[in-house]
This record gives sequence, structure tokens and C-alpha cells, in this order.
Amino acid sequence: MGNKLLNLFVLLVISIALMFALVEPVEAERTVPTKSERGSIFVYPYNDDWKGMGAVVFGALNDVFTKMSPDGLKVKHARFHHFNTWDETGGHTGFPYSKLIALNNSEIAAGRPPVMVTATYQGKTRYVYAAWGYPSGNNFQLADVADDRFIDFFVNEYVRKIAYPGQTTLGPADWIGSDNGMFSPSNYGVFDDSGNFVRFGSSGLVMNDPFWKTPAEYYEDIATFFRKIKAKYPDVKIMVNMGSMGDWSKFEYVYKDIHGIMHEDLFASMDLSSINRDTLYDWWNRTKWFAQQNKVALLRVRDIPDNQDVVRTAYIGYLMVRGDNFFHCLQSATTKKEINPQIFQDIRNKIGDPIGEFQSEQESGRSRGYRLYQRQTTKGMIYMNFTGSTKTISLPTDKTYFDRNGNRVTSITIPDSRGDFVSFEGSPRPTQTPSSTPQIKLGDANGDGRVDGLDYVIWVDNYGISSGASVSQGDFNRDGKIDGLDYVIWVDNYLV
Repeated sequence: MGNKLLNLFVLLVISIALMFALVEPVEAERTVPTKSERGSIFVYPYNDDWKGMGAVVFGALNDVFTKMSPDGLKVKHARFHHFNTWDETGGHTGFPYSKLIALNNSEIAAGRPPVMVTATYQGKTRYVYAAWGYPSGNNFQLADVADDRFIDFFVNEYVRKIAYPGQTTLGPADWIGSDNGMFSPSNYGVFDDSGNFVRFGSSGLVMNDPFWKTPAEYYEDIATFFRKIKAKYPDVKIMVNMGSMGDWSKFEYVYKDIHGIMHEDLFASMDLSSINRDTLYDWWNRTKWFAQQNKVALLRVRDIPDNQDVVRTAYIGYLMVRGDNFFHCLQSATTKKEINPQIFQDIRNKIGDPIGEFQSEQESGRSRGYRLYQRQTTKGMIYMNFTGSTKTISLPTDKTYFDRNGNRVTSITIPDSRGDFVSFEGSPRPTQTPSSTPQIKLGDANGDGRVDGLDYVIWVDNYGISSGASVSQGDFNRDGKIDGLDYVIWVDNYLV
């Protein structure tokens, strides 16, 4: 009795605190200013609802940013490492390429090293370019991104004067996007006297002092840029368009100080027939690492057919890798705009929010990407089948499950390259049957239809049970344990 009185006293203190602030499980670690997970990477929103978008990537000079809510992330897209004349004249990024070249030339004239990277080939000093450009043939010229002169130029001449003119300090929702995050030294080289492109690593091509000369030094320069930006200009937040890397073992080191990533293709293709499953597995694991770091990510699935199974699969794919600061961009193949977000909200209402991290099991005798993925949510389970064949999954027996149509099930069958979900007993059902019995709510331990102090006392009395726990004992997320995760669920539903 004494313990319960103490528990009730603790409850009173907590209840007073709850009058001022409620802890929400989804947003407990969300550090971006917006609650909306809807995003855009050069995709117009459903019904042109710019104010409903949580994160938008468009060219820095585009006016769509003025249509957004103040707390939506405005990711003004450019580059941070290589540039050409189109950046300045193409009406897209606005990067002052000619001014950067003028700085480079003045530094050389003053007897200092150039700001733009050079190499020697066939006895001549030549500037280093990317192997591609835009428009075609207008290759991007590489800057020495680890050089403080370039970093100061990038921030003071581009970020503060062009991307965000008049702002001496960027706000939490003001971001810079960076295209071409395909970090590999072999992407760069010089042009010989005949105009042929000669890549780094080719015989006779030597990088000049003081620039990187080895792949390891190249990756160090990329990491140094972000490290210095973070230290010297902490208000400048950059979201990199993540591409491939020449050496994937450098990924976590290079991306350690990068604020956010965007990925244009969460799936390699939405016809789901030509997915490179091994590549997808590698990408998803790196996206998982980004979620573990609580970094920001905006993930796009483009050209989704008007097929409810494929639409659901696209969203399940996002939820499978989702972190607390993630956004999705789900584009219709028909309209080329965002798919109606209510479709995804309906799914989310049934299964809640992903918790923990995805798990996967490799199919016997197949390469590493042939897997069945699964992840727990606050109200159910999600699955993604990339095993190469239809799978019937036996569900655990400690809970009652319902499929997306509201039918009670003990197993779920999922075709290859499709995603699906089930919801737990006590979750809002896909279909409701009228009943005089109060619907069980998350956080309602005693089953009286309310989430209140009596349920908290039950949770406290059973706190610490490590296995075999039930909802009636306070195991609100049904993981068999009674711990802080269950408390968060109770708080989120308190007196709702």
C-alpha cells in the first residue's frame, strides 16, 4: 500500500508537469522544426499544398520557398565541390562561378596557391574537372573544398548573399542542398591537348601541390569541408544528394559531419522487376546508420504507378528505414506530383510509428540483397519481401493481429517485391465493428477505455519485468517488457 501511495504522489507531480508539456513518442527526438514528414525533391505537392510540406528541395533561385510554411525545411539546391558557368547563368543554383574564378586568379597573381584544383599531365599544368557536366560538355570544375579560402567564399559569397540574401545567420529551417554527392576521385580528371578526358589514376596524371594526391586524401578533403563548416559556420546546414562512393568503407567518416542527405531513388525502379537487391540492401543499411545518428534525410520514390499494392510498398519502404528526422517524397507516375498524402496517413493511423530498427533475414542460397525485411511499429509490424519468391510469414502468437482489411490473421502472405503490414490487437482497426464494449486504447492497462493515473500505477508496479509481460501489466508496446518505452506511450495518450 505504501508503494502505491508513493506511486500516486509521483503521478501527481508528473500530471502537473503534463499540464505544461506532453511527451510525444514520434517527436521526442525530432530536432527539425517541422512535424510534417511530407517532402519534395523537385516534385510539386498534392493540390499544390506547399504549406503542408515539411522539406522541399528546389533550385536556390526558385520561388516555391516563399509559398512554404515558416517551419518547413527550405533546401536551396546547388553544389559545394565543383561548378561551371551554368550554375551562374542557368537560373538554377545562382552560384557565382565567375567570381570564384576571379578569386582563384587573384590568388595566383599574389603568389599563393590556386583555389581551383590542378594536376599535371603531359608536362602541362591543367585544371581538374568532373567527368560530367550540364549542359552536356560543360564540365564542372573542381574547387579545393578543404581550403579555408574556398569555405569562406562558399558561405559569404553564395549562402549569405545569393541563397539567403540579407540573412547574417540562417534559421533552423534554412538549408543548402548539394547535388552530385558521388564521392570518388576517379570521377575527376583533366583534358589533354586533343580534348580527351583523362581520369585520375591514369598513367602520367599527377595531382599538384597542395592538393590531394591519393584517394585517402580526397576523402579526407571532403570530410574536412563539412567538419570546418560545422565548426566555423554552425548555422549553415547542408543536405547532400547521396550517390555512390568509390570506397564505401569511408562512408561513415565522410558523412560524420554532414547535416542531412537526400536520396532520389529509395528503390532503384518502381516497376520492381529490375531492382538491384544487393545495392538496395547496402543503401538501406547506410540510411539506417543515418537514422541512428538522428540526422535529417529526405527520401524519394519517383514514378509510382497507380497501383495500390505498389503505392503501399513505396510507403512501407520509407517506414522500413525511417528515422526521427526523416521525410518522404512519393511521386505519382501519372501526375508527376506528390501522391495524395491521405493514403499514407491512413496507413500510419493503423500501424503507428516505426520503433527500433529494421531487421532482415537473407534467403538461403541467394546473394546478400535477397531478404525479408521487418520492423516493429507502435501499433503493429511492417514487412518487405525481397526474397525472390512469395513468402507466407507466421506471426508471433503473443498478440492478436489484423491485416490491412481488418481481418484477424495468424500469418500474412506477401508477393516478392511487395510490402505489407499487420496491426496489433488494441490498435485502431482498419474496419470498425460497432460494439458497446469500450475500445482498448494505447496506454489503457485496466481496460476501462481511459488512459489515466490508474494505468500509470499499474505500469509503475510492474516496471522492470523483462519478459512475458502483458498489456494489463503496462506493456503498451507489446514487446514483453515493461520499461520507459511503455511510459512514453502512456504519456502520449494520457487523458486523450
